[in-house]
Amino acid sequence: MKRVKRFLTLLFVSALFVCCSVAAAFIGSAESADPARSDISSVTAMNEGEETALKAGTKYVGNKAIGYGDTVAFGYKNADSAKQLRMAFGIGSYGFYLYYNPGNPVTVMSCDMNAWARKNNIVTVSRDLFDEYNEIELCLTEKGEQNVRLEMRYTDGEERKTIGCDFAKAESSDGLLRYGDMNFDGNKVKSLLPAPVFGNGFLYSGENVTGENQYGGCSLAAVSREKAGAAGVPEGFESDCVLIASSDKASFDMSFDFTALTYKRKHITEISVRLYIEKNAADTDGYPEIRIPGKNGSWILRSAVGAGKTGQWITISFSSDVIDALCPEGILGKFVFCVRSNGQAKMFIDEVAVKTLPRDGVAPVINAAITSFKTTEGTYPTLDYITVTDDSGSFDVTYEWSDGALDFNGRLQAGNHTCTITATDGWDNTATVVIRYDVEKETPVERYSVTFRCDGAEDRIIEYSAETTDYVIAPDIPVKRFYRAAWEEYSLEFTSGQVVNAEYTPISYTIDYYADGEKTETKTYSISDGDYADPAVPQKKGYTAKWEEYRFEDVETISVHAVYTPIEYTVTFEADGKTVAAVTYNYDNKNIVEPAVPEKRYYEGAWEEYALEGDVTVTAVYTPVIYTVTYMADGKKAGEVKYSVEDYDFDEPAVPKKDGYTGKWEDHEFLFENITVNAVYVKSETPAEPDSSDADGGDKKRGCSSSVEKIAPILTVAIVVAGAFVFKRRKDL
Repeated sequence: MKRVKRFLTLLFVSALFVCCSVAAAFIGSAESADPARSDISSVTAMNEGEETALKAGTKYVGNKAIGYGDTVAFGYKNADSAKQLRMAFGIGSYGFYLYYNPGNPVTVMSCDMNAWARKNNIVTVSRDLFDEYNEIELCLTEKGEQNVRLEMRYTDGEERKTIGCDFAKAESSDGLLRYGDMNFDGNKVKSLLPAPVFGNGFLYSGENVTGENQYGGCSLAAVSREKAGAAGVPEGFESDCVLIASSDKASFDMSFDFTALTYKRKHITEISVRLYIEKNAADTDGYPEIRIPGKNGSWILRSAVGAGKTGQWITISFSSDVIDALCPEGILGKFVFCVRSNGQAKMFIDEVAVKTLPRDGVAPVINAAITSFKTTEGTYPTLDYITVTDDSGSFDVTYEWSDGALDFNGRLQAGNHTCTITATDGWDNTATVVIRYDVEKETPVERYSVTFRCDGAEDRIIEYSAETTDYVIAPDIPVKRFYRAAWEEYSLEFTSGQVVNAEYTPISYTIDYYADGEKTETKTYSISDGDYADPAVPQKKGYTAKWEEYRFEDVETISVHAVYTPIEYTVTFEADGKTVAAVTYNYDNKNIVEPAVPEKRYYEGAWEEYALEGDVTVTAVYTPVIYTVTYMADGKKAGEVKYSVEDYDFDEPAVPKKDGYTGKWEDHEFLFENITVNAVYVKSETPAEPDSSDADGGDKKRGCSSSVEKIAPILTVAIVVAGAFVFKRRKDL
């Protein structure tokens, strides 16, 4: 029976041991023999070097349990000293609560991290400790079987201080790091590890810089390949570090600065960005769009990504013009990279690549057969024997003399001097050669000077010695209009006070005047004569005349030609006191087109004779039309009468007699046209007795009275129509 009880007791103890072991593993494992210190990035989704601005009411929870005795470290910074503070940190269920109202110190309390509820006051600390990042360490240790102790270490001045609190063990504690602010935005927590290095050494920033950024900046986080998946980086990236850009706005931007890498534009062959923009329901064919701003509101680059290219890795390549614009001083510098979108989405950047020509590591070669000279002062150094070569074919050469090596004329001065020759190629490879000069002092030479003086100009002083007179060259004389300038005759006097003055002599001009190619007059003039008057211009009929413009300059003989301009004359054509047309002509072109003479009824019109001499008035001349009336009897012409609208007083001829017949002219009218009138004969019944008063047997009165009676109304109408005709009534015969 005792054995059974002993067995049962051992069995119970063993079961109890197993249960305790499982419980211990669940709440964070037993305290390590070799405690570990972890950065916050190792136990949460935060990246190495990442900074997180906390959102009010958000509980941030880690993803890896922290064992008893192990330490987790991070940086903490308050957002604003004017705001209240309700910040909590903890491991598992156990934590510290930082409570602050403006004007008071920070009260540190114990906290139930499961309920995020503060409990007991522990200590007060200064708010100033957290105005800048303070390194915080949390460590949870077991304290007997029923309790645990949580400690928070922080920096106060030069000291590291510790706040501790004991808690009863909670079976629900999972060992995960928890933190957050219950009420206010902006407190910051960051990883203490260096951030992963994105790119090859250029700088990048999501900070919003006034005057540079267009869309307010963004949050940037560099993620190592190992943590890329956990950070949500899509598959397909190729680099060891990916840059994540995010914002609470649809559009955002960042800056890249390549200044320190000194990429020269002439070496750059390509710039490209490999990126991935998350899909968004607001995407269109034109948006999202990648942009790079220029100056004055312009855009250097606008590249549409559009809905068809979101949700995949793409490469944006910059054109040569864009690269030129990014290198305004010949060096790739800083630029802003923007995402213009309709909806909020993250962007992942795999690479910002700058490709260049293969680097030339070979320096130019300076060929200098002689590198040391010994000479006397006053000697001009000769360096044209030195040559430079480089495999690129392009290089710059500079010559730097030591202080005091050369005088103002470029001659060597006494002493030991050097000339450093430096050749630099396009890749900044340099070669240097130093030429040394040992210059002995020369016996003093007496020096003289001559001053060249001109009124209104600065004196020009030239120094010389007895051996250097050949170098004394008179300077140019300032020009003075209308004068010949020359230095007065001189010879070097070998003194220091010699003055040579400028002399100005008035130019004597000869002016030849020509008209139509023939010289008409010659005059002379100089500025000393005072005012000058041109001779009269030879006149030319039908033309205005003047001399062409000319100036008195350095040329002594001047040819001046008469300029003749045809005068415009007018020919005025008039008819009956009214102007019909006005035609212009000149003596170079007398071809004019006459207007038609206005028609006038019963008249023929023509322009009077005229000659083109000056302004002319030409009058229309009207001549009455002559009409013919032909009288016929038995087919033979018996007579003819002519009349016009101005002269219609005429007698009709007698009707030729015909035996046994009585004759008269057929009825007719005078309508101002050519007509033929025929005799009409009627057979007589009784022979007529001769009338002693009418010897020829004609009846003139009867033959023409009807005609006159008939023409009178017509003439009356003609008078009305013509407006000015006066007809004479024809007398009866």
